[in-house]
Amino acid sequence: MRMAPRDVVPIVHEGVRYDAPHWFQSQEVKPPELSARERMLQVLHEAGNPADPRPLLESRGFSAADIEQMERHLESEQVLKRVITQSVQELILKSMSQGGPPNPMAAISPEWLLEALEKDGTLSAEQRQEAVSRFQASQKALKRGLEALGGQNGGWLVASDERGQLLWSLRVYEPAEGEDLFITSLEMDGEFLLVRDEKRREHRVDLNSRRVL
Repeated sequence: MRMAPRDVVPIVHEGVRYDAPHWFQSQEVKPPELSARERMLQVLHEAGNPADPRPLLESRGFSAADIEQMERHLESEQVLKRVITQSVQELILKSMSQGGPPNPMAAISPEWLLEALEKDGTLSAEQRQEAVSRFQASQKALKRGLEALGGQNGGWLVASDERGQLLWSLRVYEPAEGEDLFITSLEMDGEFLLVRDEKRREHRVDLNSRRVL
């Protein structure tokens, strides 16, 4: 994703402000409830990740079963980090041999990671499977997040009131897949809003019906 051009000067018409943000989330997504493990990680992070987390977690009311699971999680995360760090050079060469950039994380497959954990020998078979599954889930979540961000690639018109509260939004045009195509200017044309993009195309928006003509 390339850098966006300079900000678009907003237009105010009949008390409504119209903006053309380069990236815009059209729907507010409520984050899911944190799991016990995520809440414990939050507590440990705020406390500076103490060497012995059990007393702190017990004082915060977490159950013995949850704390035991967290200790297993922390142990496997430390092993994962060590195994990957020790194999960075190997992973870089593997990524390049596959035609990709020298990115070690891109070369980590579930099979490679499981074999590396088996060679390390620290974790049990069950812990190794859990660690690989967790790593896969984290990579999928990262990919989804990047794709969501990458999808906000221009073409949005946003209307807000004088207090800054969102009134409505409209996708004026849909860039081609993988393309960043941003709005460059807004201008009133009678009762219509004239929207120009980087390809010097002009889009007329009927503000009453909130649609592109």
